[in-house]
Amino acid sequence: MTAPEVEGMTMSRSRVPLCWMLLALGGEASMILHNARVWTGDPQAPWAQAVAVEGARILAVGSDQEALRHRGARTEVRDLEGRFIAPGFIDSHTHFNRAGALLLGVNLLNVADAAGLRARVREAVERLPPGSWLLDGDWGAYEAWARDSSGSAAADPSRPTFVRHRSMIDAITPEHPALLSKWDRSAYLANRLALERAGATCDWDGVACDQRGEMTGLLEPAAAERIRTGGLKGFVDGIMGNSSARFYEPYLHSGARGSWRDMMQPEGNMLRLLRRADAAGLWPQVHAIGDQAIDTLLDLFEQVFEAEPERPRRWRLIHAQVLRGPEVARRIARLGVIAEVQPYHAIDDMRWMEERIGARSRWAYAFKTLQDAGVRLCFGSDWPGTNASWYPSNPLLGIYAAVTRQTLSGTPPGGWFPEQRLDLESALRAYTVNSAWAAGEERLKGAVAPGLLADLVAPDRDPFAIDAAELKDVKVLWTMVGGRIVFGRP
Repeated sequence: MTAPEVEGMTMSRSRVPLCWMLLALGGEASMILHNARVWTGDPQAPWAQAVAVEGARILAVGSDQEALRHRGARTEVRDLEGRFIAPGFIDSHTHFNRAGALLLGVNLLNVADAAGLRARVREAVERLPPGSWLLDGDWGAYEAWARDSSGSAAADPSRPTFVRHRSMIDAITPEHPALLSKWDRSAYLANRLALERAGATCDWDGVACDQRGEMTGLLEPAAAERIRTGGLKGFVDGIMGNSSARFYEPYLHSGARGSWRDMMQPEGNMLRLLRRADAAGLWPQVHAIGDQAIDTLLDLFEQVFEAEPERPRRWRLIHAQVLRGPEVARRIARLGVIAEVQPYHAIDDMRWMEERIGARSRWAYAFKTLQDAGVRLCFGSDWPGTNASWYPSNPLLGIYAAVTRQTLSGTPPGGWFPEQRLDLESALRAYTVNSAWAAGEERLKGAVAPGLLADLVAPDRDPFAIDAAELKDVKVLWTMVGGRIVFGRP
């Protein structure tokens, strides 16, 4: 199996849906952003002046003249006065479940009537401060069966269907936006405040409205989170924070070599799991940090690939923190495996790395070595981190770390193992184009191109025009998701 060729690394025009190519010839835009400096993520045309957006998607990218050609009576035109624009950042690795566990939310698993819904929502409102969101809930999982059913009989069709409506919760949530989800994420219930915050209307796809033209609060997935299951997470070894990452040679400070995670036991278990995932068409994304852990995982990947060499795959090696050397990077490239790495790790973990593994640190967070070998890098934050480290979710800090390899205070001078620094464009690509490709969504997002979602970010300065040390101080002025500005600073 070979690594993807240039076709996979570039923005092929053939990926744009034909209908959008035709629309771009003469369609009217809902918004035009012009007089900008747009980094598109497309190596064939990396820079543009303007972007025309129609609804949720990008209609045209090019010069001011080309974009303004799509101006119509309803078009909102914004002069960005030379401001830098980039594709929306895509964080390839966060722990929403861990971070979300810090919030006290709503449990609707066994609620199947209006009174129960109101009671559970009221309890959450009393726990949470005004202004906080009420999310999730997982309603509907038990509604087809009687309470305490063993499931041995078919679902009871005579049970009344509970139809939710925002009027059931609006009065008790005047200061709490609510977006409550069904257990299988096939439907959502939003309250009045959430609908107002989102700017939702009956014209949106997936928004349910009554005969009077008022929104009921029920939403289909097209209108509500933007979350899908794209792969399976696995673990080979531990972490550097507590010296449990698995190495060939012992740690200098403890004499131990690290440990294997539970999924590696009994012998052959991880290979069995990988084969089952592959047969189901899923893409495993497996954590491996120490040099022995990385090699072991690549051995397992290769066994699966050899059995079905023609099957398309986008499997990820998560972290890839300490390689044995550049030959491992070349092997990752040959297998076509994605390296999902977290650049902020490098500038935080350097505090203990050399003390624990000495000269092996030369191949820690070897981003440039991986890139030069032909490995596709996608970036993530690993937010919120571990009990030994705090990793912020800000992608600009990740970009700063990849480009400088310095702590936030600017040490060490020149960067930690500076030969592993990446250039700015490579770091941007790893947080945009490559992350979209790794998720199988390159026809949807990750770049500024006609037909893709209008996901854009506007920082307060052009990162290409400043010193690398200033990247950590760059702030995002506004963020557009699907053609709507969802965040903005004054």
